[in-house]
Amino acid sequence: MRSLLSLLLLLPFFCQAQGVQFKNISIDEAKKIAQNEQKGIFISIGTSWCPNCNWMEEEVLDLKKVGNFINDKYVSLSIDAESKKGIKIVDQLQLHTYPAYIYLQNDGTPLHLTVGEMSEAEFIKTSKQAEDPHYQYFTLKKKIESSKYITTEDLAHYITTSYATNTNDSLHLDKFLKEITDEDIENKDIWSALKQATIHLGLHSEPTLYVIKHARIIEDKYGVKEIIVTINSAAKVSMRPFVTNRDVAGWQELMSFLEEKLGRQGETLNFAYNPTFYLNIRDYATAYNKMEQGVSTLSDRDKEIKGYLYRNWAFNVYQYYNDEDKLRAANNWIDTAISVHENSVNLETKAGLLFKLKEYKAAKEYALKAIDLSKKEKVHALVAHTVLNELEEVN
Repeated sequence: MRSLLSLLLLLPFFCQAQGVQFKNISIDEAKKIAQNEQKGIFISIGTSWCPNCNWMEEEVLDLKKVGNFINDKYVSLSIDAESKKGIKIVDQLQLHTYPAYIYLQNDGTPLHLTVGEMSEAEFIKTSKQAEDPHYQYFTLKKKIESSKYITTEDLAHYITTSYATNTNDSLHLDKFLKEITDEDIENKDIWSALKQATIHLGLHSEPTLYVIKHARIIEDKYGVKEIIVTINSAAKVSMRPFVTNRDVAGWQELMSFLEEKLGRQGETLNFAYNPTFYLNIRDYATAYNKMEQGVSTLSDRDKEIKGYLYRNWAFNVYQYYNDEDKLRAANNWIDTAISVHENSVNLETKAGLLFKLKEYKAAKEYALKAIDLSKKEKVHALVAHTVLNELEEVN
């Protein structure tokens, strides 16, 4: 039987941390160890006042899977961005977002950079990309800036990785937009770069205008949902400052810009996002008027677009309004959406509207049908479950 002392001596072995093992050594010492062990160097840079840095350290870098991956391939250092050593690295690599994660060769040459909060899966994905020259930020940046012969795919990879570092290289983005062709968009890597640029820069940007003008090609290759998700993400970026400042004039100026640049497509975007803007600033009367105008104006548009927008507007009414006339109008809108796609999200929206109209039997039927479909679609019909719970209280 082991003595108490021998068990205590074993505790450090059993209790050692499972995550990334940071060494309290200099970069020169890290180079020597990395060269001896044939590993790279991983540097985590943050500050004591950065909440994302603390969250990443506790919730991601301390995980066993992350630790196994990094510890096997890198000698790791954790450096305070405001220390003498940190200031030198921040200045040299032009870092401006924390936490920052730098991947270097064992001689200290920077290969890859990523910044900000991310999940375990996202962190491991970017760490794997740090091993591939096609995705290494610093490798691509050096190649783009030093070579005269750059492929469109090289530009695409660089643009995608630059957004992961929270960098906006407008010069090379302009070059990329001028060079890509309709055929290039069918290349997944090129579409990914165009998508990331659109999402990060918002509705008023050149990438967004490019995506909308080439919507048919993108839809044929990747599906209409891909376009909707991309433009919606761009709209959130653009809308945020106008909502924060309740800047109605500025928002309307943006909507006018889109109509001027894109004609009917711009008009569709106007009706798609105007209700959301006014709901966010709690101008419910104007929001509903914009929805009504949209239903009237877009009646002759593509059925997929109508189905998507009518469902959104019907759901807005379910969420924000109790007036019977508005609820009945929204019930008609959702019927149009159901005629295009009889899916769980459309059916549960109708269930919610019927519940508010006190048509309880029909509301229950649609809620149950939505839940049944949601199992096949592998989504959660939250509104349908809410309706069923509320029906129990009514009964």
